[in-house]
Amino acid sequence: MPNRARTANAFPMRSFTSTPRAVDDPVALYVHAYEPEGLPDGRWAQVRGLVVDQVLRLNVGLETMRRCIRALAHLASWCLDQHVPIGETSGFARRNGSWAHHGEVKRYWVYPLHRRATSVLAAPFDHPALLSVWDNERTCVVDLTHVVIDGAGGLYERPCEVADHRNGRLHVRRSPQSGLLVAPSLSTIKRVLWAVERDQLDAVVHGVVARRLRLCGQSRSTARACVVRSKTDGRPVHLLAALTRTERVVVAQAEVDHKENEIIAFRPMLELLDLADCLVTADALHTQREHARFLVEEKSADYLFFVKENQPTLYDAIAGLGDERWSKPVTETGKGHGRLETRTIWVADAAGIHDFPHLSQVIRIMREVDAKTKTARSTETAYAVTSLPRAKANRRQLLTASRGHWSIENGLHSVRDATMREDRSKVRSGSAPRALATMRNLVISVLRLAGATNIAQALRSLSRRPASVLTMLGL
Repeated sequence: MPNRARTANAFPMRSFTSTPRAVDDPVALYVHAYEPEGLPDGRWAQVRGLVVDQVLRLNVGLETMRRCIRALAHLASWCLDQHVPIGETSGFARRNGSWAHHGEVKRYWVYPLHRRATSVLAAPFDHPALLSVWDNERTCVVDLTHVVIDGAGGLYERPCEVADHRNGRLHVRRSPQSGLLVAPSLSTIKRVLWAVERDQLDAVVHGVVARRLRLCGQSRSTARACVVRSKTDGRPVHLLAALTRTERVVVAQAEVDHKENEIIAFRPMLELLDLADCLVTADALHTQREHARFLVEEKSADYLFFVKENQPTLYDAIAGLGDERWSKPVTETGKGHGRLETRTIWVADAAGIHDFPHLSQVIRIMREVDAKTKTARSTETAYAVTSLPRAKANRRQLLTASRGHWSIENGLHSVRDATMREDRSKVRSGSAPRALATMRNLVISVLRLAGATNIAQALRSLSRRPASVLTMLGL
């Protein structure tokens, strides 16, 4: 059994009613002197009891107590001036599934969010303030008290004028029993997602995106970023994604087996893409000789790989360069997410440094972050290698490319996690987790190609105009 004395001391009960005091008592005189007008009956007595109780507990002077009561009086007066009374209750409460009368009447006030809320709500229908604007479109507001249900121009004719795209554009099946168009059931969608062939689905979906982007044969603006993503279907699901840096659309995705790592999935994922004259950036895990030869010799592309201790010889060769080998620095400053970040880049010619395939330049980048919530400034130094010669990329262009490598975090992963709530998904079995990830990539890519900069806002807008989705998909 718990100690009741300790529980009572830990959670003291405070009464909102004070003990009657003498009329000539200074405490009572101060309390009554600042009583605002218009408060419900008994409300100021509750406030008075709480203030007096706290004042006596703290053993403060009368001047301090007077200031506290005066501040509360001003606050109560402001609430009465700013709030609009709407009525009072009849003194009933819900008890055991029925209404019981207790006789305590409560008064209610509302705070108007619009400065002319009272006059707007009391005005005739179709007041201009009631018509909000969403995505440059006038909101349709209907006065239900004057709507004609049947007859010419009635409400019954309106649904008949709405175009039904299920048969002509979506090819929805028709029920043999009722003859009505029937959408696939939830169980059907689950069975399809569970049994779909994952690699073929990725190839079809991202092939459509690549064709719309004109990546295969025409576009030369691809930047590559890849990261490991984990999903729970009994084991981690690692997905490697290829994202274009400028358009920020997903053009390829591959699943990494739980017994392997990303290195094996790198080449098969990029095999079908036309990467000629494109710059491919990747994490330090992909700083591999085979990857460099594959991109330059077979795909006619250039690479920019970050270097860490997983390549100790290359890392030590770059970190051990003297200051005379590095070029003059180029600095950029950016502000966002509550912090000030300064990035400085140095570039050096790779001649005689290392025998990494097709290596032209080595890069040193220093990041200094000054966060508002922290007193100390954090400094980080990163190294990278690239096959781009100095004639094709200067220092500022390389700094932009290295920073753009992390665009996959804001452009893909945070959108799938925050906007589409991918991390909260309960789908775990079969091919469904990867299939849903592919569908999310398709939604993000199609919206980006349509000019959307805010995916959450675009999804809200399309929910009000569902027919636009079919047009956007070319159906």
